[in-house]
Amino acid sequence: MGDGSASFHSAYEQIEALGCGVQGCTWKVTRRGDESRTVYVAKIYKSADIEPFFAAERDAMIAIGEHPGFSNMVDYFQDPLNGSVIVQHLIEGTKLSTWLQ
Repeated sequence: MGDGSASFHSAYEQIEALGCGVQGCTWKVTRRGDESRTVYVAKIYKSADIEPFFAAERDAMIAIGEHPGFSNMVDYFQDPLNGSVIVQHLIEGTKLSTWLQ
C-alpha cells in the first residue's frame, strides 16, 4: 500500500488519521508553510488497482467546481505507484452517534 505521493508529503503535513476503507485512508492535513494552519481532508488511495476510482473522483470534482459549503477539491496528486491523493475542504460536524446519546 502506498503512503501517498512524495509531492503530496512535500506540500502537506498529516495531522490526524480519520480512518481507512477499501479504496484508501483519510487524514486531516495542513498545508506546509500556511500560517493560518487551515485544516483540510486528504484521501490517499491505496494502490494502482484503485487508480480508476481516483481518476473518476478527481474528474467529477473538477467538473463540479467550487461551491460554498461543500467539500470542494483543493489539490490533487496523481501517483499510482505510491498512492494518488485528493485534498478537499474539511467540513466537520457532530457525529450521529454522539448526537443520539
